[in-house]
Amino acid sequence: RGYCGADAYHLFDSNAIEVIDDSVQIELTNGILSESLKDAIHHYIVASAIMHKRGVLTSEMIIHSHRTVTDHSNIYRVVDAYIGNLKLEIEYGDDYGINILKDALYATYVRLFPTSVRQEYDYDELWPIICQKVIKRIYIILKNSTGQVTQSTESFRKHKIYIGGDLLQRGVTFPTLVTTFFTRWAKDGGNMDTNLQRARWFGYRNKYIDLCKLFTSASIAREFTTLSEVEADLWEQFNAIQLGEQAIEDILIRADDTKQKPTRKNVAPYKAVSFKSRWIKQRIGLFDKQQITTNNAIVDTLKESHEWVPTSAGRRDNAKSADYCVIDRATLTTLIDHMQVIFDLEPFEKKPLRDLIETSGGIPVILMNDQNGVGRVRSFYPDNKIYALHQGADNKDKEKAVFLGDSFVIVDKEKINIQIHKIVPKKKTVADPNLVERPDYTQYMFAIYVPKEKKYFVKG
Repeated sequence: RGYCGADAYHLFDSNAIEVIDDSVQIELTNGILSESLKDAIHHYIVASAIMHKRGVLTSEMIIHSHRTVTDHSNIYRVVDAYIGNLKLEIEYGDDYGINILKDALYATYVRLFPTSVRQEYDYDELWPIICQKVIKRIYIILKNSTGQVTQSTESFRKHKIYIGGDLLQRGVTFPTLVTTFFTRWAKDGGNMDTNLQRARWFGYRNKYIDLCKLFTSASIAREFTTLSEVEADLWEQFNAIQLGEQAIEDILIRADDTKQKPTRKNVAPYKAVSFKSRWIKQRIGLFDKQQITTNNAIVDTLKESHEWVPTSAGRRDNAKSADYCVIDRATLTTLIDHMQVIFDLEPFEKKPLRDLIETSGGIPVILMNDQNGVGRVRSFYPDNKIYALHQGADNKDKEKAVFLGDSFVIVDKEKINIQIHKIVPKKKTVADPNLVERPDYTQYMFAIYVPKEKKYFVKG
């Protein structure tokens, strides 16, 4: 109770994210105090004063932007110099200099704190606390292998700014963290579980979440939003497993919007499945007459219960290439279950395919042209694999082709399209080594168009 995790910071409109420019990395490496880091420090000072008004007399800020101790030292020097100047201004400055500082922090107060907070805490009442209770007591800690001197008295300090890398990632608790400056990200995307550990701004912050602010880049914010969605979805899947509605083997992590991997391979085995702007075509036919009869009845019922519109998609002469109907996913449930069984025989993962279909809205279902309702004749190998489900263009010269081929029969290129092909198999038999038409095995086969790249992680 009271814990604020990925959902509080990255899924809800919590006002917790302040997007900053990626260029701050270079500035900090060169020992320059970036404007965004100065904003973060100002936020920390004002937030700490408000915490005082709420009876909380401690606060923390973390700066996690680089890995090397050399960079940490550069950042420490510029932050220490800036805080030192603020302390000198408060202690010895004239009215002019103090008013400039007061106005600068007031600008932060107006811009970075929600209206509800500003209505509750008057800035003029915060100002004495800012000067006497916060700025004077800020202490900077270098949290790395070379910062032992700065760490020696940290337990006695009230307001602490931590600067570091790996030592800030895990094993450290910040009980009253209000401001985070986070700009470091692995080039390869990193692992989801590690990135969640690195999110040190998570914690029991419900009582002051309205004061918390994360300063980070747009790309990192997007990665954490995706990670938040993945985490929320995983909890739902774990719940389904507990209720017996799902097997552990069916855990699915969507990964088309992230570079992150789930974890290290020695922690949990997984593999990636990708559908990249292409057709997923059924390649294996059925040769069990009872199963064919059952499957065909499902498609026939669908055909009879909907109105179909002709389309010339894939043709240059505007002649009809197929009939189609846009059908909502709920109505397609039976067909999807049927396709699940069909694609069980395929080498790729069937669950990502099902997820792909089930997360779509209205799906164009296309009844491909056949020979007057009899079906298209297609040859099969002895192991029941079809030679080719899709028919190519009617001319090898694409400029002369009138029909561009089945792969161009797409009603909506922005959506998943399901093609239904009525197929009459041609197959060799024991009695006849030649390919022979087998109308008694006529069946519906499927091809699915994926509009853009989709990537998933599944259990290995």
